[in-house]
Amino acid sequence: MKKILVLGFALALASTSRAEMKEINGHWVHEQPTKGRALLYTTSTKNLSYHGGAILSAAKVVPIFWGTYWATTNGSSQRSTLSHFFQQFGTNSHYGVITQYYDTVTGSTRYIGLTSLLATGSYGWYDGSNPSSSRVTDAMVEAEVDKYLGSHAFNGQSIYEVFIGPGYYSYDGGATSCGGGNLRYCAYHCAYSGNGHTVKYSIEPYPSCTGCHAYGF
Repeated sequence: MKKILVLGFALALASTSRAEMKEINGHWVHEQPTKGRALLYTTSTKNLSYHGGAILSAAKVVPIFWGTYWATTNGSSQRSTLSHFFQQFGTNSHYGVITQYYDTVTGSTRYIGLTSLLATGSYGWYDGSNPSSSRVTDAMVEAEVDKYLGSHAFNGQSIYEVFIGPGYYSYDGGATSCGGGNLRYCAYHCAYSGNGHTVKYSIEPYPSCTGCHAYGF
């Protein structure tokens, strides 16, 4: 289960030395490379560097399962597994390593706290309509998050993580996630402005996709 971290939370909350910057759809995103490409990077044991930005002191994850696959027997099982992972991960010792980080707002210090990552009352939102094409662009991902927010309250502490099923792949304008013709990355995370909010989001591959798969799927 720890391997799911590669697909989810680490992508959304932190830009590690292995993340690659890419301009997509008018903004910069942090792409998580495939396992093969990640091995090309130099391993570092240094702590994350704080550059003065805001933190998510009580982060939440809203999984958005996009497409009819997630209603199948296998898809439903994977939805449950991913949601339970988010539910318990933020309270265990593996997550606890980042509680050393903090920001200072109007003289008050806020440390990242231990808390369930799964948004309250949520086991993931299921959208039974499929993406309009197998090639899922960044604009399509943002539109899917907006679709969710059209019927749910916005939470500034939440990261909206979009999961696509087999047969679909993320496209950054040149390279693709697995399933596309130019595999270079597994997933990416970023933020955009919408309805007066800064919406934090990510696009995640199907859990078993080649080069990015998590053990146990």
